[in-house]
Amino acid sequence: MTARYAYVGDDPAGIAAAATVLEHRARDLAANASSASGELPRLREAWTVGSAGDRAYAVATQLSAHLDTIAPGLRAGSDALAEYREELVLGCSRVDQLNSAHRVIAPLESLVRSFGDWIDESRSAAYDRAVTELRVAASATGYGSLWEIEGDYRAVTQRITSACEVCEAALRRSRTAAQGRAPGRSSFAGMLPMGLQTGPLIDGFISRGLLPPEAATMTADELLTYLKDHPDVARNLVDNNPGRGQPGSVEAFLHSLGQPTISAPGTDIAALQREQTSALFHTLTPQEQAVVGMLFPSEVGNLSGASFVARDAANYVNVVVAREDQAGVVADLEKKVADLRSMGPYPGVPASLIASYESQLADARALLGTYDRLVAEPDRQIVVFDAARGAFAEVSGTISPTTRNVGVICPGTTTNMGTILGNVKTYSSFVKAAEPGQLAMITWMGGGLPQSIVPEAMSDSYSRDLGPLLASFSKDVRLETAALTGGSTAHLTVAGHSYGGAVVGIAETYGLDADRVMYVESPGMGNDVSSTSDYRPVNPDVRRYSMTAPGDPIALVQGADVLGYGHGGDPDHMAGVTRLATGNYKDGTPVAGPSAHGGVFTPGSGSWDNMVQVFTGGTVQVRPPDTVMNTQYGPVMVPSSAPSTPLDIP
Repeated sequence: MTARYAYVGDDPAGIAAAATVLEHRARDLAANASSASGELPRLREAWTVGSAGDRAYAVATQLSAHLDTIAPGLRAGSDALAEYREELVLGCSRVDQLNSAHRVIAPLESLVRSFGDWIDESRSAAYDRAVTELRVAASATGYGSLWEIEGDYRAVTQRITSACEVCEAALRRSRTAAQGRAPGRSSFAGMLPMGLQTGPLIDGFISRGLLPPEAATMTADELLTYLKDHPDVARNLVDNNPGRGQPGSVEAFLHSLGQPTISAPGTDIAALQREQTSALFHTLTPQEQAVVGMLFPSEVGNLSGASFVARDAANYVNVVVAREDQAGVVADLEKKVADLRSMGPYPGVPASLIASYESQLADARALLGTYDRLVAEPDRQIVVFDAARGAFAEVSGTISPTTRNVGVICPGTTTNMGTILGNVKTYSSFVKAAEPGQLAMITWMGGGLPQSIVPEAMSDSYSRDLGPLLASFSKDVRLETAALTGGSTAHLTVAGHSYGGAVVGIAETYGLDADRVMYVESPGMGNDVSSTSDYRPVNPDVRRYSMTAPGDPIALVQGADVLGYGHGGDPDHMAGVTRLATGNYKDGTPVAGPSAHGGVFTPGSGSWDNMVQVFTGGTVQVRPPDTVMNTQYGPVMVPSSAPSTPLDIP
């Protein structure tokens, strides 16, 4: 007989084997670390003169110190796996008990229920016997109903899930120790002293007074931490422009990007410089990329073709400076509001004026809160940042050789720099839903978005400004992904939610590079777009998907396009676009109505799962065509009651 309840979590035997492997490796590494530390004095004695010897000794010292941290980290991971295994064993035992109870209680409860609500006299004796048998079984099993058994199974599931999350967190810390992540950076390379490519740059910056003398011996991580703690030095770097530099140097290359270029007619200068920039940065080690980004933050932070490691390091410095500036704005507004309040209400200071400044102060504090978090959490990867334009992009997950899918999503109306981290958190749920390492998501806001539905969101001005930037960024993502995955066929999906869909539509007219495009609760497919033939895709085989929840008011403006107001064709009814179902929330209620405009991102809902499938190339549920209902006011399109149909994404 098939068991009612399945075991929860992983195989205990497999977890035990993994714990044993980590313990053995920890033991071996501890022995190697002891041996390596004994060789350090010999290296120092053999190479005592010159900066090269100093650098070699510094590298060896860092390596030895790194080895000392790995074994404890692996042991901690082994211990976490062992504890998780114990929870799994207990969980399996509990599930066996629940299945045993279910086999006893289910038929007896079914029999009692079969008598219905009204028991006539001829069946009362049989009913009493059935109830008595159920009570006896309840006494024996500890369960009086299937509902109680279901509740305990949910509790077991929650306990195992929590244990798994605790174990995963411990294993992430073990991996961090193994990779040598110092606080604030992303790889062991960041712990090493400056390399051969960046050493001369550092020396030059020291001689010009842009960096302190101690920067010569700093690691990349130490330099980043120093800049965080010394925003005045960070500002000097932000204000500095690349000079001519030594021929063939990184500084000389960055300087050349701002100079006039002579080329043959028809040459795509932007594409050429993007490819040249990518090629240059990927000849450097990750540590060197980060250092170049820190030294030239204004040039590298948003530089098309620059590696994401370099852009992230540059933007960290940019955020440090932006935080200082924003702290000053908040302080000024706080003083202004305090001064106005101290005057007391009188005709010269109307309450509306104070309320206006208080609103500005709330927005300014929200923006400062974003910057505070970005500075406090340096492991975030920020690949676009411009405080003046309100531009921001963050990578969730990791683009690595195993990555098979990368998603870019542009949010919609009312999103700004003060709220964008909420979007990052929401979109990160897709990464967690995918197989580990298979999907990376990028939350992209290339500039200011509408902050009101009327009139701002009705206008196409924002989408026309941002669309070309998104098209360019898609090419950056494609180039970076190819470099990091060894040129493998990682699929790129670009999506837009709400007004973000209009941005994606305009981007498609400028040559968006994507394998899949998705319009989520979108007002249209871009102003002046009436069919997909108006697009200029880099990939002619791009596949397009649309999703609009039934009852979302956005449907009232889909297809509107008059004199710069509205956003082009209706994505749900445009030829060449697959319309996706939104399905139900986890509790079974439909994803529908005004709240579904943002509710489509609720994890576990049918709409959310459909988006996961698009981002990862799985199987989507296609919404059936609407049906026509004739009313006294004329024919009306209403959602069909037919079930959705599955469709595999190539």
